[in-house]
Amino acid sequence: MKRIALLLAGVGAVATISAGVFAFGLGGRAEASTFHVDFEAGQDQRDGLTPATAWKHAPGDPEATGMAARTRLQAGDTVIFAANVRYRGSIVVKSSGAPNRPITFQAAQTGASIIDGSEPVPVRPCRSAADCGGALNWPALVRFETSEQATESLAVFSEGGPLRPAQEPDPSDDFYRDEVDDMFDADGQLMGSGAIKLPADIASRMTSAGGSLALWVMPNRVTYRPITQLEGDTARFDPSKLRFYTKRMAKAAVIDHVSLIDQPGEYAVLQDRRTVVAMLPPGSTALSVGSGRPAFDLGRTSHVAIRGLRFENMSDGGRLAPGGVAIFADTGASSDIAIRDNTFRNFVMPRGQGPIILRGVNGLRIVGNTFDTIMLGSGMRLTGSDILIEGNRMRRLGRTGIMLIGTSGVTVQGNHIDDIRGVHGNGLSVYLDNRNVRIVGNTVVNAKQPATFHGDRGKGAHQNNILFANNLFIATPDALGSLISWGAYTRGVTIRNNVILGGRTGLRLSSSDTGVTIANNVVSGLIVAGGLPEGWSLEGNEWTSITFQQRRLASPPKVSISAERALAAFAEKQTPVDVCDVIRRRPIGPPELDAAPGAIGADLRCP
Repeated sequence: MKRIALLLAGVGAVATISAGVFAFGLGGRAEASTFHVDFEAGQDQRDGLTPATAWKHAPGDPEATGMAARTRLQAGDTVIFAANVRYRGSIVVKSSGAPNRPITFQAAQTGASIIDGSEPVPVRPCRSAADCGGALNWPALVRFETSEQATESLAVFSEGGPLRPAQEPDPSDDFYRDEVDDMFDADGQLMGSGAIKLPADIASRMTSAGGSLALWVMPNRVTYRPITQLEGDTARFDPSKLRFYTKRMAKAAVIDHVSLIDQPGEYAVLQDRRTVVAMLPPGSTALSVGSGRPAFDLGRTSHVAIRGLRFENMSDGGRLAPGGVAIFADTGASSDIAIRDNTFRNFVMPRGQGPIILRGVNGLRIVGNTFDTIMLGSGMRLTGSDILIEGNRMRRLGRTGIMLIGTSGVTVQGNHIDDIRGVHGNGLSVYLDNRNVRIVGNTVVNAKQPATFHGDRGKGAHQNNILFANNLFIATPDALGSLISWGAYTRGVTIRNNVILGGRTGLRLSSSDTGVTIANNVVSGLIVAGGLPEGWSLEGNEWTSITFQQRRLASPPKVSISAERALAAFAEKQTPVDVCDVIRRRPIGPPELDAAPGAIGADLRCP
């Protein structure tokens, strides 16, 4: 009888434990918990409560099983990703936190916690020219196979960052591989018939079939078409649904042909569309391929924080969001989202998307993050209200760094943006019907268009109220301008206490805009499309150069500061004395205009 009693007691204990685990898995816990995720050493059947009992997958990952799949996160919970481990998964956040008790996804304190959007591929050296598509330099090349047919959206990564398709002419900067200035001249009329005449030096190297064409088509975009036939120096392709430039010189390049691989970090896809041949960058031994997998999909959740993580090797795979996006929301129902101190690096985004795409979020904080090497893509694209974007650093982006579309109640301050030189590259864009936006104390340098704005095309009667104050904007020499209005009837624009230099002119604005104040800036000239309208206020500005339009004014301004000296000083991280003189004697405005008195941009200050 004792043995039977003990046995029954044991069964009861097991049932109690199982019921407890089941309840734990469904959520409804009395207190918040901290869970650990280790993609290399974790197991989803464990409890996830310590690094030693970590899960492999985070809750919300479609690949999760066991306890990791059954656990429903609740307010105050924290998920910690293991240090020095690459998490290769995608997380759909299914639960909301609560005010002051967010659900937090964060890095471990002892090393980098990496969310990796690629999959490793086995690589081997080429064994012969035939083994690698006829490449004559096959001893210097390697090859691998993709799991799916490769397209022009293929993204290949080494330990040091993204590789690029072999291309002729070679781009002057590997990062900006789609710049039309680096392409060869082409006949748009001939291209309309599906043919293009290749330069002799390129055609002579292409002794085998394959490859694609990068084509600059209307309206100002680069698209890709496979070469269907090669007849001497004429390449044929399918021109359907493309509009070619015929009143100006068209542009093109040949890409993705194995005979064009002549530099480390280049690759080409063979005709089977599964075999990839590459020349490894120096010191690289491994490659991975972007999967198109997103990282975090916030869905309709609120009160969520993502902190300290490193997102790497992500690609959209040619798909629109959420494909390849690190942090995504698209329902217009999320609120209180914090994205702090993360790093986003080595992305390839052929569809022009970026690491952060959030639509319709109310209460958003994007603070202290780093964006580095986002090829073909943007930094963040946002709609919503009550948004703070502060202290972020961005470097080498293919498209716009910070894009605001239809937002309200936004502050963009203290951000540093450098090297955005793509044809569609803007440092900051306030675009399509934004309201009450403050752009204060930012540094945007070495950019095609450091800052741009745009109205609502006259569809409403409300004020846009866009403020640019205390910023440092320096455009590349070939830029149209440094602060540009694309028109569309923007209502209420204040441009005060900025340094706006470079490009063909500092300010390029539109006469369709109303309620414009330009005061106490240091500017390299002003052009207004449609002519300078009445009702604008211009006062207290210092000019480094004067445009033809300004010379025609009844009282033309005078050059008072050397643009060359100012640009050289800013390039050396110095604030020119003559600019500081302007800053010191400027009228001090209300606090919203002078959040950092004496500062110019995010990191320069007058003594």
